Amino acid sequence: LTAVACEERGPFGDHLRQFRWRLHRNPRLSGALRQILESHGCDLEEDFLRLKAAGLIRGQTCHRAELRCELYERYFGGNLAPEPRASSFFVVGGTMPP
Repeated sequence: LTAVACEERGPFGDHLRQFRWRLHRNPRLSGALRQILESHGCDLEEDFLRLKAAGLIRGQTCHRAELRCELYERYFGGNLAPEPRASSFFVVGGTMPP
């Protein structure tokens, strides 16, 4: 079970995809979850509380948080879209769109 638990077609696939879809629709929360994955904390208490209420993370403060379970760590560690970096944009004509 643990070998296929975090796969798209695994037993928790629908559950995990639903969370991923919700995070995709909210870039700020997605970024906060990414921060927690990388550094065990996030910048905003509001984001921490929303992720905790959703059941994705645990912890006492936004500066000391972690994903609630290994399944979430494995899945979101490999399926959370990376944050775009300004240096990855190529702008023709010297102006960026608004």
